[in-house]
Amino acid sequence: MVAAAFTTATVLTAPSAGLLTVPLATVVCYGRVRTRVHWPGDVAGGAALGIAIAVGQHRLLAHAGRLHRGPFGPGAAGAGGDSDQ
Repeated sequence: MVAAAFTTATVLTAPSAGLLTVPLATVVCYGRVRTRVHWPGDVAGGAALGIAIAVGQHRLLAHAGRLHRGPFGPGAAGAGGDSDQ
């Protein structure tokens, strides 16, 4: 669930960086099934839940106007100015 949520959030906010995390999340999900730590349905359900949470959070922040593109987006600390403006 965490790998899917992290990957989805990264793809939504920084698509070029997010595409690098997709293979890693896929390997994590495969490894959980391969080592028989989880059933395939558990992994699929966790991935679906993680994706849904990340998309919901993204939409909520975008609607509230608090979504920044990348770590140095407008208003982010470290953007070269005061973030309270």
